[in-house]
Amino acid sequence: MRLILHADDFGFDAQATDATIECLDAGLLTSASIMANMPATQRAVDYAIAHQHVSYGVHLVYVTDLDEQPLSPLGDIPTLVRADGRFHDMRHLLKQILAGRIDAGDIRRETYAQIARLRGLGLSVSHVDSHGHVHKYGVFRSALAAVLPQSGITKVRIAQDVHLDFKPFRPTYWLGGWWRRCLRSRWASTDHFFMPVAGRTDREWPSKLRKRIRGVADGVMEIGVHPGYEGWRDVERQCLQEFVAGALEDGHCLMSWHDVESA
Repeated sequence: MRLILHADDFGFDAQATDATIECLDAGLLTSASIMANMPATQRAVDYAIAHQHVSYGVHLVYVTDLDEQPLSPLGDIPTLVRADGRFHDMRHLLKQILAGRIDAGDIRRETYAQIARLRGLGLSVSHVDSHGHVHKYGVFRSALAAVLPQSGITKVRIAQDVHLDFKPFRPTYWLGGWWRRCLRSRWASTDHFFMPVAGRTDREWPSKLRKRIRGVADGVMEIGVHPGYEGWRDVERQCLQEFVAGALEDGHCLMSWHDVESA
């Protein structure tokens, strides 16, 4: 199987960015996606411009965990932000999506602003994905369908469809395949996508995933991680090292988003 080893949150902060660069330099990653409005965004872009043998996407942000803020004027994206001007947290955003209260025009404006910001800094964009994977929801897919052709972007991450354990209370476990088909019907992408649950210290996923894909010769899988030097991010960085060594030993080959055929 051909594997894209990808880091989300490039530019999130100094330690996550430094850890991602270390993994890129070590050949443990073939791709990373950059956040457009974070403390280490400029450092991530500077590195990307100087190291173009791997691919760099835009990690679109519409939700906040800590410091994420929009680029658009607040009056232009009222359904995406709180009264204090910050994005909603994930729980509230999902409620707004289900209630039909997120405006596709707001998403279009913020999406364009983030892509334009990174391109204006000199980034060559290979694809897009999103913080919290919210681009899989219908209103976000519709907005991307309007913006990405104008930006010349034809590649988009699919929803996660590979799970290593039974997760009956996670909607993505049941709906991932359908979301995957919706995204692939509009954009070029990988055949499969796996990511360990962000924020949790699962040290077993490298061995479980190797077992899952052992002997599979065809197809492309993206494996997403969040490298860092602290807490769960540090665990993901260590697990990435373990997985890559084992995957190469098993005969899998590495590629980047540059190698995904355009739609």
